Amino acid sequence: MDIIWLLLLILVFVFVHAVFVAVDYGLIKLHFTRFDTALLDRAKGRRSVFRLMEAVNRYSRAVRFGSMACTLAVGMLLVLLGERIVAISGMDETGGGVRALFWTGAFLLAFFLQTVIGELVPRALGIRYPIQALGSSSWFIRIFTALTSPVSRMFERAAAALLRIVKAEAGEETSLIDVEVQIRSLLSDGEDVSPITERILSNALQLRKLVVQDVLIPRNQIQYFDVYDGVEANIEIARKSGHTRFPLCEGDLDQCIGLVHIKDLFRQKADPQRLDLRKFRRDIQRFSVDDSLDFVLERLLKQKMHMALAVDEFGGAAGVITLEDVLEELVGEIHDEFDREETQIQALDDGQYVVDGLTPIHDVAETIGVALSDKEVSTFGGLITSELGRMPKERETIIMGPLKVTVTGVSEKRVLSARVKPVSPPVEGGAKDG
Repeated sequence: MDIIWLLLLILVFVFVHAVFVAVDYGLIKLHFTRFDTALLDRAKGRRSVFRLMEAVNRYSRAVRFGSMACTLAVGMLLVLLGERIVAISGMDETGGGVRALFWTGAFLLAFFLQTVIGELVPRALGIRYPIQALGSSSWFIRIFTALTSPVSRMFERAAAALLRIVKAEAGEETSLIDVEVQIRSLLSDGEDVSPITERILSNALQLRKLVVQDVLIPRNQIQYFDVYDGVEANIEIARKSGHTRFPLCEGDLDQCIGLVHIKDLFRQKADPQRLDLRKFRRDIQRFSVDDSLDFVLERLLKQKMHMALAVDEFGGAAGVITLEDVLEELVGEIHDEFDREETQIQALDDGQYVVDGLTPIHDVAETIGVALSDKEVSTFGGLITSELGRMPKERETIIMGPLKVTVTGVSEKRVLSARVKPVSPPVEGGAKDG
């Protein structure tokens, strides 16, 4: 009789584990399939399902806690069942080989039940029928979450304490494994996707974590049209840069009054000297440097704009963000036949590097293998200027932490290039003329 009860308990825990798995993947499917409006509308039409979606993080943690508890319970019950069968059958008096064969078979049977019935089947059902999976078990999930929340929070605090010891933080972000699960859950037919499609989907899930500040073109790199400079001077800027869109300003970028597309000027047959750039002005959108990129992408596409101004908390121009900048976060670098490939960091035979002033700081740090950071600037040339507190002179040498930097090119507005040599340990000292 004990054997029957143990078997029933094992089957109950396997079934409950299957419910937890189906709910977990159902939550993932509904939470990350946001573009499927028909599916979301159906989910919101069922109040029990919508209540789970409103606190998806809380219920997701609870079902994973329950899933782990069920797995442990099944393992313990199997051990008790195995010992009971061994005692009743008299295998204690047989050789060790018989007992080893029995326990091996028991393990394989338990592994099969837990993998197929407790994991694979409910996972497929949760992804294919998320509304039904959540709707039929919502009452059980809500009761279980309420009962186990104190224990779950205690475990989370213990995990956070251990993570602090290794200088890591326990956050709410989805793990890398879950990102892959979320990508797979977007596919209704279950077929494999190409690597580029999978990468784009993964980047799309991460887009909401990026802000304008992460991808904007800094203002010291912006070429703009100045209404006070005359049309010919501005067209010469367009000719040299090769760009097609330019902010239209009155003196500087802070006084941006719109956007000019170069094709609007080339269509005119009148004397360039008589053209008024203000008449060709298009509206320009403004975004805060803290706006998320998914919000920016939605607004740019809706308003059919390719360029916008990024402003800081004081309303000043921090730079420019383009539609191409945002799309590159999804699909990678976009180049056309007019783009010139430029090597921003060139390694020399003597262990030194020639670095372009517009090279991002993180690229310099990664290539040379040193730690560099500055929250105020994003380019290596800007870092040199920030370190000195002024525009450097050509051939001026400065020690910046682990690097010895000699400025090899400078214009009126920025550092063009520098020769960089790693020094270890860092040399103490300041700037000097070389």
